[in-house]
Amino acid sequence: MRPWTPVIWAYALLVISPVSIAKEFTTSAVPETEINVLKVYAVLAGISYKTLTSWDCESCSLFANTQLVDFFESKKERAVGYVAVNNDLKQVTLAFRGTDNAAQYITDLKFRLKRWPDAVKDSRVHHGFLEAYQTVADNLYKLSTEQLAKHSGYNLTIVGHSLGAALASLASVDFVMRNKTLANMMTVTTFGQPRVGNKEYVAYYNSFNLATKRVVNKRDPVPHLPPRILGYRHTNEEFWIKPDNKDNQTIACPEVDNETNPDCSRSVKLSEYERIDHSWAWNIPL
Repeated sequence: MRPWTPVIWAYALLVISPVSIAKEFTTSAVPETEINVLKVYAVLAGISYKTLTSWDCESCSLFANTQLVDFFESKKERAVGYVAVNNDLKQVTLAFRGTDNAAQYITDLKFRLKRWPDAVKDSRVHHGFLEAYQTVADNLYKLSTEQLAKHSGYNLTIVGHSLGAALASLASVDFVMRNKTLANMMTVTTFGQPRVGNKEYVAYYNSFNLATKRVVNKRDPVPHLPPRILGYRHTNEEFWIKPDNKDNQTIACPEVDNETNPDCSRSVKLSEYERIDHSWAWNIPL
């Protein structure tokens, strides 16, 4: 991975202070049973870093009875991942890969906010993320919904890491806009997700009440980008793997009024960021 450029640090320094203490935020410990499910999703996200021609890789062997539907890769390799069907879990998986230079990409490439979705007043998202997603959007929607139609009772699981986490966020909104019934059969789990859009986008995303878990590992710097002062916000709900804890305790950090909980990863100071934390979740490499 390339070192952070001065412009990245300049943007990171713009992160504003926590929200008013008038809001009553809470946290709660995540039970081990739920963490184990999240670990499964982390492995599925990690598999997106493989170049797949069939469901055949070391991590793939953990998921028997799985068929690869498609491995996709857009121009300039900005949107990469796979669609697969697991008959044991009864799920269709859509996974998005991240990028080796996440912070550089997020801040240097078209980080300005662009209007989207057009039907939502004042909603705006990261231009570069949206551009990358739209190169594969129609095909991924077609593939995913075709598999759901073929496998009655299956759920759609969308996962992603880093840049891929941002694309997962956009895909979930896009899919539900195209077909509202998907909201009831969709789970979205992301790892090291950067901020994707403004407060209007966040409010719209949260209004779907999707089964969303946004996992942040310890002092990972990427979830703090792009900075809030540029209008960016995070969607609900953060699951924070706490630092300085040998047991990797994970806490749930629900938002209040679409505002990110300041008692979780937002409490990490700029001087404490650790790039290595972006490459892991629990003991699982990403």
